[in-house]
Amino acid sequence: MKMELEKLDANGEAIPTYDNDDIFEFAKVFTGMRRPLSRGPDTNIEELSNNYIDPMRVSIDWHDFDPKTLLDGSTLGPFNQTANGVRDDIAGLLDHLFNHSNVPPFFARFMIQRFTVSNPSPAYIEAVAQAFKTGLYDSSGSGDRGCMEATIKAVLLHPEARSSSLAYDPMHGKLREPLIRLLHVARAFEITSLRTYGWFYFKDLHNIILQAPYESPSVFNFYRPDYAPNGVIGDAALNAPEFQIHNDVTALQLSNALITLIVHGIAGSGSNNYGNIGQRNNIDSVLDFTYEDSISGNTSALIDHLDLLLCAGRLSSENRATIQAAADTPSLNLTGINKVKYIAGLIILTPEFNTLY
Repeated sequence: MKMELEKLDANGEAIPTYDNDDIFEFAKVFTGMRRPLSRGPDTNIEELSNNYIDPMRVSIDWHDFDPKTLLDGSTLGPFNQTANGVRDDIAGLLDHLFNHSNVPPFFARFMIQRFTVSNPSPAYIEAVAQAFKTGLYDSSGSGDRGCMEATIKAVLLHPEARSSSLAYDPMHGKLREPLIRLLHVARAFEITSLRTYGWFYFKDLHNIILQAPYESPSVFNFYRPDYAPNGVIGDAALNAPEFQIHNDVTALQLSNALITLIVHGIAGSGSNNYGNIGQRNNIDSVLDFTYEDSISGNTSALIDHLDLLLCAGRLSSENRATIQAAADTPSLNLTGINKVKYIAGLIILTPEFNTLY
C-alpha cells in the first residue's frame, strides 16, 4: 500500500523529500524571532512573564539574511535587512512548503487518520489529496489550493469513511484519541462550569492520559502516524497511531477519568475523594442529565438514547443486552440519575464508544 504512494528512483527506492542539509537551511529562516513582550494593564489580558498570545517579535540583528537553498534547488532571498524582510523570508519558505508536491498526500493521510480511519487506501488518500490541490470536492469548495472546506468534505464524505459494510473489515477503523473521548462525554451532556469565569479546568491530563491541549511532547504530535503496536496489528503491517499512548495504565486512568466526569463532574482528589481530573477538591463543573433522567423509567429507551449519543447507534446487540441486564439487576435498585450514570459508565467501556469503524 505504501509503495503506491511514494515516488521511486530508477532502482525502485523511495526518493527522500529532504535531508539534514535541508533542515539546516530551513533553520536559518526562523532566526531572529523572539517571544513578544509581556502584556500589561493596557490590554484586557494580564500576562507578566509568558506571552503566548501576541505575534512574535523580530530582532533583525539575530536573523540570517543569506540566501537559502530550497527543496527544488531554487534560492529563497536575499531579502531587505528589515523586519519586513524577515517576514518575507519566513513567508517565502512557508509558500514553498505549501506548494510542494508532497504536501497534498501527506496532509490528506494525516487528516484521514485524525478523523476517520488509521489505514486509508491509496484511493482514499488520492481523493482527499486532489480536493486539497484543486480546492474542490464534488463541486464544493473555493477552488483554491488548500481549501479546508473541500478537504474536510473529501475526508468525511468519501465512501471509505461512510460505508457500513467496511465495519466488518478488520483493517478498517481507528482507536479514538483519549482527549476526544473525554470531551465527547463532556459535550454530549452539556457540561456546565460552576467557576466564576466559566472555566473547565481538567488537571494534568498529560500525566493521566498522555494527552492534553497544547501539551504535545514534541512538534510531531502525541504519537507517530505510522505507529504499529506489537501483536495482531503490527503483525498485519497496519498502523494504529493512537495506540502509542494507549497502554494498561492510560487505559485504566482514562476509564476512571470518564467515570469521575459522569458521576461527579470535574473534581479533584480531596477529602471527598471525587477523582483526580480537577484542580480543586470540590466539584467545579457538572454534566446535565435532565433529559436522561426524564426517560430513565424505561431502561430500553434510555439505552437507545445513550447509544445514539455516545456510540452513534453502533452498540452491538450483545453489549446492549449485557448493559440492560446489569441495569435492571434488582439488587442494585437503580432509578433516576443513578441509573443514567450507571448505564453511561458501562457504555463508555465498550469498543463502540472507544473506536471508530
